[in-house]
Amino acid sequence: MSSEKKDKVARCEINETGRILNANKKFCKMFGFALDEPMWHYICDLYRYPKDWETFRLMTQEGLDNQTFLVRMKNRRGRSFKCSILRTTRIDENGSLIYSNEITRLSDDLKEETDDQVGNFRYLTISIADSRERNLSAVALG
Repeated sequence: MSSEKKDKVARCEINETGRILNANKKFCKMFGFALDEPMWHYICDLYRYPKDWETFRLMTQEGLDNQTFLVRMKNRRGRSFKCSILRTTRIDENGSLIYSNEITRLSDDLKEETDDQVGNFRYLTISIADSRERNLSAVALG
């Protein structure tokens, strides 16, 4: 696959603590990084609502992998925007969990529909946090 095709979607890999391990050009452009800069940052700093990172991480641990989620993210200047994130997981050669993310910025033209979907994600976020406190199992979005 050509690198031009790969860079149509922002991609990054992060470790369990949220540290960015690598990122493509599209990711760097979307969030305002120089090409060699993302590796010194944490993905949680790019979420508009900081608790969304923790919940997203917990959802993946609960087996909600290979699904697309809608969240608000922000660039380094603080401007927020809606994104869809497809997250998959893998185990690296050292046995560490790695999150592979494909991030697509959504158009503001989709405002009404995506506001509802982001609201649903935030509702699921609260539900998972509550269920973990009560030792109940999480339910995936349909």
